[in-house]
Amino acid sequence: MNRFTPRGDRLLVKPTESKGRTHGGLYLPSTAKDKENTLGTVAAVGEGCSEVFTIGESVVYASWAGSTVELDGEEHRIVREDEVLGTYHPPVDEAAS
Repeated sequence: MNRFTPRGDRLLVKPTESKGRTHGGLYLPSTAKDKENTLGTVAAVGEGCSEVFTIGESVVYASWAGSTVELDGEEHRIVREDEVLGTYHPPVDEAAS
């Protein structure tokens, strides 16, 4: 994805596929999934970002944040740096699976 560089304080994020279930195993309707915060992987970082974001890092952002674009046949979000709620570091056993 190195052919696209976000301008200013924006990040290009590839959303992580939602499992559609809660941790307890309940299935979520699509209307509930739209209200969730979203997890994604940083694909590119704009030059104006003041925070240190790295390509491949997992970030959490609000479901309403940014603009949805399709690049190379895949959905991505262009979000402002201040729309990122935090970074996500999966537990060691979850990362291995």
